[in-house]
Amino acid sequence: MATPRALLALLVPAAIVSAGLVAPSSATAATCAYGSGWSAPDRAAADRVIVLVNEHRAKIGAPKLGKASVLAKTAEWKSGHMAARGYFNHSDEGVRVNGGARSPGQRLDDCGYGGGTWGENIAYGQRTPTEVMRGWLDSPGHRRNIENPAFRSIGVGVVASSSGRINWTQMFGDASVVDGRGGGGTGAPAPKPAPKPSPRPTISGGLPVLAPGTTLTGSPRIRARRTVGMKFALRGVRRSRLVVRVRGSRGRRPIAARVHCNGKRVATARGRRGRAAVIARKLPAGRCALMITAGRQAASVTVTMRTG
Repeated sequence: MATPRALLALLVPAAIVSAGLVAPSSATAATCAYGSGWSAPDRAAADRVIVLVNEHRAKIGAPKLGKASVLAKTAEWKSGHMAARGYFNHSDEGVRVNGGARSPGQRLDDCGYGGGTWGENIAYGQRTPTEVMRGWLDSPGHRRNIENPAFRSIGVGVVASSSGRINWTQMFGDASVVDGRGGGGTGAPAPKPAPKPSPRPTISGGLPVLAPGTTLTGSPRIRARRTVGMKFALRGVRRSRLVVRVRGSRGRRPIAARVHCNGKRVATARGRRGRAAVIARKLPAGRCALMITAGRQAASVTVTMRTG
């Protein structure tokens, strides 16, 4: 019989989660401590998950996530608790707060997270970091957490139960808790020097700087419900015209094109076979990315972007 595999995702602003909660009782205040009889966390697997998350975010132009000990502590506790008790839920079974099972937001508070928005992905039964990442990326809710440009920190917990079932937890947070940043402030990464122009810009390759009058092109094929990215940079506000022409596909809306600049979405367009998705507008200076997502069918596209 195949090993059961399951996935759950949660993305909630922390302020909303905590608004209806009172301070935990002394019986629950220490429940972030890892259980003495629990299986040891697999931190090598957890580190590999973080690498895979950042590799995926780099492809779509999302900021890299920094490691956060407080999120790792929260994620390890969650995976260890699920492994020890044999359950699967975002709420913490058997840890009572205000007459109900403790929520992920309360667990984050108990573990010392003082940031803003947060997200949680959990799964069990997958055997490797690659397998669990594939499952999360194939699920829209989990993928949104992994790709969310507002998140800047991550912690991962991987714990196997006594029966060998592996429990996986990803916790996402803001920049204030990234290790080595002093535990306060915005924690914004230091600005990087402007990249050198690339003579042959390609899909998902390099970070070419588009000067006025230059053109960026590519011809990727996209699998159903998958995303490819084209990264570029602008040294000043530029008027641009971006055309994504769909070919060899079917369906009413097989692709969606989105442009993010400096971590924020600035434009969206949709296209289908024989009809292009066109974005014509001014783009701000900085780091930008074009992300093209296929719908239920695979799509072949030709991308042309020209700056004025």
